[in-house]
Amino acid sequence: MNRITFISIACILIFLQNTAGQERPLTFSGHFDGIPFSEFAEEMETRTGIRFFYLASWVGDLQVTLSGDDLQLLPVLDSMLRPEGLYCFLDPWNHLFLTDSVSLLRQLP
Repeated sequence: MNRITFISIACILIFLQNTAGQERPLTFSGHFDGIPFSEFAEEMETRTGIRFFYLASWVGDLQVTLSGDDLQLLPVLDSMLRPEGLYCFLDPWNHLFLTDSVSLLRQLP
């Protein structure tokens, strides 16, 4: 493979990688008044196609009360979960993992 072809392919791959990482944030709208987190997670799975993974004992007492339009899911979850010592991580396949006391990196530094 000659040098120009190799450089062209490398540039195209870098461009595709950068544009793939610029996905629109996951948003939702609604009114939730004191519902258990497990019900909120089921509703978000239905609305967004994300699959939640967590231990029920971690969120057993957590109630969700919020209302709004075009709310970004990850910041909302962070604001709900961090005071409880929980963290969330969304992988590229729309699997959302809750972790206890350990924050997983979404991107390499």
